[in-house]
Amino acid sequence: MKSIIKDFQVYRTCPEIRRHIRRMYAAKLASAITMVLCSPFILVGAICICIVHVFDFIGQYALLLPHKATVWLHDHQRNLIRTAHSELSLEEIQSRLPAKYQDDEPEIYGDI
Repeated sequence: MKSIIKDFQVYRTCPEIRRHIRRMYAAKLASAITMVLCSPFILVGAICICIVHVFDFIGQYALLLPHKATVWLHDHQRNLIRTAHSELSLEEIQSRLPAKYQDDEPEIYGDI
């Protein structure tokens, strides 16, 4: 408050710099108006950023269990196929199948 009173006294006593004082207070007024007009947008932007971070954090852990289950099932399937191939080779499996189910080129399921 003291600076405003001092500026007013300078404005009254020094007519040479009145223009500069008016510009300074116009800039302060424009700054205050800009802050009042733009602060809701800044607030909305900050809230949106917070919401995105919260959903990202929740999403990390919400998808963790299904991801782990899918990886485990995929690995389990590969292990079952490997153990089946270690017990019987593809040629033995093809020889035991009836003729209509036999393929010319057997599919290799171990590389899934």
